[in-house]
Amino acid sequence: MSNLNRVQAGIPEGGQFSETTKTRPDVSGLDIDGRRLDIDGRRLDIDGRRLDIDEYDFVNLEPFDDFNEARVTNVGSDEHIVVGTKTADFVHMDLGHEFANAPQEEKSAYLNDREEVISDFIKHEYGSRVSVGYSSDWAETPVDFWAHANGELGTVEDVRNDLRHNTNSDSFSGDIAGDAFAGRDSFEVKLAARLAGYDKAPLPPVPMDTHRLEAISTEFTSALVSSVNEGGPRRLNPDSEARLREFAGRWCQRHSGDLQAWSKDNDASPRTVGKKLATAARGGSGFHQDSGDLNSKVITARLDSSADELSDVDWDLEPDDNGELTITE
Repeated sequence: MSNLNRVQAGIPEGGQFSETTKTRPDVSGLDIDGRRLDIDGRRLDIDGRRLDIDEYDFVNLEPFDDFNEARVTNVGSDEHIVVGTKTADFVHMDLGHEFANAPQEEKSAYLNDREEVISDFIKHEYGSRVSVGYSSDWAETPVDFWAHANGELGTVEDVRNDLRHNTNSDSFSGDIAGDAFAGRDSFEVKLAARLAGYDKAPLPPVPMDTHRLEAISTEFTSALVSSVNEGGPRRLNPDSEARLREFAGRWCQRHSGDLQAWSKDNDASPRTVGKKLATAARGGSGFHQDSGDLNSKVITARLDSSADELSDVDWDLEPDDNGELTITE
């Protein structure tokens, strides 16, 4: 799970404008003949006159446009914060083939583990005055937009316009609805690309025992030799063997974090890892598996693609003049 501190819906990041524990009535929906309403010290002018909110108090507004919630808070010294909340259904977005075909609980777990990535993506696309709130299943995820209002407040419509004009909430709504301009990637395409980029980065490395490294390197080179046509040489040229063992050692250290995570559900013996790495290095799917949840499939795909250093090079093992297998490029 991410260590990101989630933000309660309707409250800007940091929580400095949260409600007190005092129980306060909701004044939303009280449109009564255009009269001024005085409730618990808060005065909501609903006949086109200005809003007047006591210091450190707040008032909830009626939902408007596609804002599900809206609130104005007097944070002191005639400074007000206007917060509007919209929702986004991330769990049903098209975020790749594996994601689309996964059960909903796996999708939710996948998104939970990438909460920080999604939050950073939203801020990058729609500015600093937005934050992603908490949703247990990511089906109705609150996305909060907020704006400052200094001095006396205007009317309810003025406050609504503050949110419309001083945030990128309209752009967000258009993108979520799929109203991408020609030649511009959709919200889902951009988010999927950001998540895919994150998924390509290996987990932080962990210490590996030297003997295990050596054993995997040995199994790796042995598996490569076995993949050559039968009946030919069965011994590697010393220089070629050294190059392959060096590659296997560097790969193990760089992807030790992924190997550790992968080993929780798979046989991670040196023999198995060495053979699977050899398959991946020849362009195959050595670590691929059809079973497992979304997160485990991300790891297996990353382990397979991480052997690109060898698989992307046109190389082979062929006999040299001494009858030993050598790397040819």
